[in-house]
Amino acid sequence: MEFVSPTSVLESAFLRFYKDFELSDPINSLTYEPARVAFKKYVNRLKDEAQGINHSEGKVRCNHYWLVNDYKEIMAVLRIRHHIDTPYLSLEGGHIGLDVSPRFRNQGIARKALSLAKQKLHRLDIDKVLITADESNFAARKAIEASGGEFECIFESRSLYKPIARYWLATQTTQTTQTTQTTQVICFAESA
Repeated sequence: MEFVSPTSVLESAFLRFYKDFELSDPINSLTYEPARVAFKKYVNRLKDEAQGINHSEGKVRCNHYWLVNDYKEIMAVLRIRHHIDTPYLSLEGGHIGLDVSPRFRNQGIARKALSLAKQKLHRLDIDKVLITADESNFAARKAIEASGGEFECIFESRSLYKPIARYWLATQTTQTTQTTQTTQVICFAESA
């Protein structure tokens, strides 16, 4: 498996990825709805975001990658944000966005994707990144912790109206391994 940049060549594979979300995770499928409507335009928007052009307010430069297996199926989508200098990203969004296709979940894909993401982020000279997950998404939290994520706290999301877990993840691999014991900590966000 490998990460590839968005391409129109993988339209049918991406639409299958979208359909998996639409059937199993409809709320997250909304993120990918524009691809169903106008795929080439969607791919061009992702390429623009990677180049840092045509940003809407509150958006930052963001590389998009699709994790593709040997059968040319898209297993996951990764978003790597070059910085988190917006109120939303510095609190909730983080540097990394990762969505694993529902049919590929519970197969170690998230952990593999995070390992590859750390390499890409390190090449961007970002040594430590923020990654978040729903507090109740134990599979995502386990993948983050297995990838070296250090738990910071739980806070109530203002945009999603649910508890979110915050982690910090070093992008450079160290020789020592450590066991992380998660303790429930509550963060309080400043009022906007």
